[in-house]
Amino acid sequence: MKEKIYLCGFMGSGKTTVGKILSEKMSRTFIDTDTTVELESGMSVAEIFKTRGEDEFRRMESEVIRRLSERNESCIIALGGGSLISLSNRKLVRSSGYLIYLKTELSRLMLRLSGHRDRPLLQTVKVDTLFRLREPGYLEANWICDCEDFDAEAIADLILKKCQKKI
Repeated sequence: MKEKIYLCGFMGSGKTTVGKILSEKMSRTFIDTDTTVELESGMSVAEIFKTRGEDEFRRMESEVIRRLSERNESCIIALGGGSLISLSNRKLVRSSGYLIYLKTELSRLMLRLSGHRDRPLLQTVKVDTLFRLREPGYLEANWICDCEDFDAEAIADLILKKCQKKI
């Protein structure tokens, strides 16, 4: 099985932005699990939450993660912010690749997310509550990348250096 690099972290942590930069630097395919669910369902994440509910979205997300974990391809995968709540998703990710947590302080995330109406859970749950619920899954990462003082390009460079030693 070829090595996959999974990026996890709370919404707004930069998984997609960093993942795209990293995929170019490493000449690997980039895959965003939320985008994949949207493309396969023909609906946005917000629409899925509204019409089918969070449980159905999580089922779809888990199916995407399962399929990606089985692919014989080196790629960069940005995981949805809540995907690691599932123990089975955490096991699949950890067994099929290298998991990196893009750690960003809650205060900075709250600033980035203020005013975002396209994030369905932000409409019903407080950011700090959601963060505390999800962070234990993130902390199971193989490596925690402290993203506080770096822009996306610098974070991608840090990950690249780390992965060249590990992968």
